[in-house]
Amino acid sequence: TVGDVADATLSVTIKKETIKDEYQKLLSKYVKEVALPGFRRGKVPAKLFEAKYSDVLKKDLVSELVENCVQEIFEKSPKEETPISCSPVVFKEMPAINFDEDFTFVISYDVSPVLEIKKDEGFVIKTPVVNVTDEHVQIELKKIQERNAIYKAKNEGEALEDGNVVTVDFKVFDGEKEEYSRKDYVYTLGVAPNPYNFDSDIIGMKKGETKEIEKTYPEDYSLEHFRGKTKKISVTIKDIKVKILPEIDDELAQDVSSEFKTLDDLKKSVKDKLNKDVELAIRREKESSLLEKLREENPIVAPQSLIMAEIREEVFRFFERSGISTGNIDQYIEENKDALLKDMGSDATRRIHDTFLLQKLKDKRGLSVTDEEFEKFLEKTANDMNMPLENLKNMCNDQNTKDSLMNMAQNDKIFDTIFETCTFENGEEISS
Repeated sequence: TVGDVADATLSVTIKKETIKDEYQKLLSKYVKEVALPGFRRGKVPAKLFEAKYSDVLKKDLVSELVENCVQEIFEKSPKEETPISCSPVVFKEMPAINFDEDFTFVISYDVSPVLEIKKDEGFVIKTPVVNVTDEHVQIELKKIQERNAIYKAKNEGEALEDGNVVTVDFKVFDGEKEEYSRKDYVYTLGVAPNPYNFDSDIIGMKKGETKEIEKTYPEDYSLEHFRGKTKKISVTIKDIKVKILPEIDDELAQDVSSEFKTLDDLKKSVKDKLNKDVELAIRREKESSLLEKLREENPIVAPQSLIMAEIREEVFRFFERSGISTGNIDQYIEENKDALLKDMGSDATRRIHDTFLLQKLKDKRGLSVTDEEFEKFLEKTANDMNMPLENLKNMCNDQNTKDSLMNMAQNDKIFDTIFETCTFENGEEISS
């Protein structure tokens, strides 16, 4: 029986006659293969072997019968009634063998969620209103100005000020015990504060100077192990640089790219890029809103094994990005299962739902992407990513990458066909 929560229970009964036959086959097999003290291989009397190893025989018989029966049933069952790959098969009932009775065992496992498309068109979707202004362009120009800044060492004897880029060595003490140290720590004073919050204490220091600071941290401090505690910190100034920003003018534009001759050329390019980014962001917002409505109209119940598999993938990617060994990831997940489900379960369930929705919609609508459509998709994707089209095409030499891009192209086509049936209304106006 398949329930409404994407799980299944399978009850299997094996006739007692079959049990007896299979027991005799197993007994004959073992007798031919074993040797006992006083008997050569294959010459052990069956009754003697049975008397000595009856419990082992019955245990092996159960394992063999159950494995063969389950495999045969799953091979003949519809795909939607078989376990999903990440689901364990749990034995709920497993009685002892009794040759005078039929043998019944019960197992449970997770099956693929059942999704019925009840509504997939005619939605009303609100989209944000975003207008790119001169103010937005000016913000981007300031970012370009920051990226093109130069850094000049301060003269000997000049004091450290807010906005200077400083290199420090520091040690943190708990009483007289050193608990942490860092060499050549570089940051911009007053702009990117350090986690130990000693910025204000080192203003006015000069290169080569060392200062001991005693700080008491508030109870609500960002570092939990510092809250309410007093620490002693020794800071040595290794280097001080001043940041010099270029003027936002024609010369800056030319430094950014040889294709720009004037500042107006750069401004136009910036505005065009902002408009393209806005267009792409609105598209993603429309897709997100549509998926939300599709989830509401076409619910599923995702099995926990599938949710945990999705969470595992996310944790695995996080470990890799953070340089954490993935060798003990399964132990970590098992030990933190409840917390992970609480923190990540909703997002994992949403991603699973979206995957099933998009696949079901592809099947229902019979959508496929032609070579010409895929070529246009690659052109648009390369443009959106500001990368050469040839580079993206070269990436398609890897079949997994090509399959991933093809799947994205199919999803885009699904969204486009559904958008044609939708009504779009202006939503919230976004000014930044």
